[in-house]
Amino acid sequence: MNAGIERLVLGYALQGDEERLFLDRLPYNDVEGDEAEILGRFLEFLEQLFNIVRTLETPRTLADWSDTLEGLRTAFIMEDDETARIYSS
Repeated sequence: MNAGIERLVLGYALQGDEERLFLDRLPYNDVEGDEAEILGRFLEFLEQLFNIVRTLETPRTLADWSDTLEGLRTAFIMEDDETARIYSS
């Protein structure tokens, strides 16, 4: 895990006062309330992203790559009227 992400998670878990280290990391001080919810969504996104990177290392046929990339597009891009028009053309 990246040192910056570790600081954010520790800041949520420990509610540090910007003075005490935990396992050689200084917790970020202001992760509470709405920020904690945003941090949770960010961590879920990172988990999905890291899982996808691992799956992209698998060799595929051209048709399989097309299916894989289409799956990624639908997983990460919310479709609305504008994006539907872009992808249908």
